[in-house]
Amino acid sequence: MVSCLSFVSYHCRLAVVVLASLSFVSTVLGEKSYVQDYEGYNNQLKYGLNPNITFKSSELVAPLFQVNTWVRSLTDPSPFIFLSPALNQTVPDKAVSPTIVSSEDLSLVWVGQNSSYGDSADNVRVQALHGKNYLTFFTGTSIGGHGNGSCIFLDENYNLVYNITTDGLTSPADVHECQVTSDNTVLVTSYIYLYGYDLTPVGGPTNGTLVDGAFQEIVPETGKAVFTWLARDHFPLNQTYAPYSANSTGSGAGGGFGGSGSVSAGFDWFHINSVEKVLPTSQGNYLVNGRLLRLVAHINGTTGSPIWQLGGKFNSFTDQSNGQATNFAWQHHARFRNANLSQITLFDNHQLSTNANCTSNCSRGMAIDIDSTAYTAKLNQEFYHPQGALSGSMGSIEPLSNGNHFVGWGANPTFTEHSPDGLNGTTVLDVQFKPWRADVGSAGSSYRVFKLDWAGFPLQPPSVAVEGNGTASATVYVSWNGATEARRWALVSGENLS
Repeated sequence: MVSCLSFVSYHCRLAVVVLASLSFVSTVLGEKSYVQDYEGYNNQLKYGLNPNITFKSSELVAPLFQVNTWVRSLTDPSPFIFLSPALNQTVPDKAVSPTIVSSEDLSLVWVGQNSSYGDSADNVRVQALHGKNYLTFFTGTSIGGHGNGSCIFLDENYNLVYNITTDGLTSPADVHECQVTSDNTVLVTSYIYLYGYDLTPVGGPTNGTLVDGAFQEIVPETGKAVFTWLARDHFPLNQTYAPYSANSTGSGAGGGFGGSGSVSAGFDWFHINSVEKVLPTSQGNYLVNGRLLRLVAHINGTTGSPIWQLGGKFNSFTDQSNGQATNFAWQHHARFRNANLSQITLFDNHQLSTNANCTSNCSRGMAIDIDSTAYTAKLNQEFYHPQGALSGSMGSIEPLSNGNHFVGWGANPTFTEHSPDGLNGTTVLDVQFKPWRADVGSAGSSYRVFKLDWAGFPLQPPSVAVEGNGTASATVYVSWNGATEARRWALVSGENLS
């Protein structure tokens, strides 16, 4: 990263203040962006239900983190952490904001607290399209376990370049996926409501409402779909593990399964939550995750038919790990992790409830080795949360450049990093962005969390606030939302601007 200096001059006499490695300076000059106070943060709620930091120079808000473990010498050097916590102090879990913090000290680098993003702005990360890096995330409205909106691409100046949604479907893009392919197209998921649908295979009526899982591959320059896939065309309804209930509101932890016939209570039977394109051009197949079928499916890129499925009621693979490689449930974020398609990672939610202090059948990040010729599967690694996190929804896992794995714990307000040694690795980073308590369960979430590099150059100038202006001992507060290359500030006194 490039170091640079920014100078701000004032008519009054100011002492020179140098602030190292910060894009933002908190309300109390020098206040840390994290604490190490597990009891006070979680059980005593010493810092509130939504611990945060405010700033003199800006109305933006940053999380106040709790660090439980940090072995700095063993963490990956990627400079930034990307998450989407709720930052509204008065309305918990609303105003979800895409956020970037420094991996060096967890200080705020950028936050997109923009009302135009709606009440859901999730899955923030960096992706390359045509060789150029963009900041991508979903914006829109959350609806009973999924969302309606679009995937936006911001350039290095935080200007909107692409706004991508579905093409020709009855529902827009969903929160769960916005994945750039090697063909420079974009995969988006969608939830389609089908009325008058025969739900008798799952114990429902002949004229119920089905919520189907779909994805499209979109050309970003035109917004046109080059491939469309609907789960109901390729899997029978009776493969679902979701129980039909005519009294469901459609917003349960299991992903919104119900079926009274209204939009809010349609029977969500598949719940697509991740998709990636496996190979480029016309030979490209897809890896699709069906949460409520408890399976990951390799999908033919021409016909849309399953080539094989890992997990679920009709698992294609022999489990060589005594069932531990294929017994995942309600899972998220399935990805191939090598060119020969012999390893898959996923976040195994495992149960539908959310709390800490889990002692058995807990959530985990998984790396699974597969042989799609011999049809065998073997657990390579599994990563558990040191505080016993059980996350009934959301979650992510991502391999890092140094061999570590970075895990976002979805419905639990925490992320961890694990070294590659042994079956379970070693937890080298354990951070919370909200408290949890045994009596109330989870207090917040981030759909996915990533550790990546990014270079941002905002076009707007820095924000400045002065206390004691016109005195001999004024204090200056400076921030620059998204300026990743600013390493320190030098404030210089003077009688004029020349």
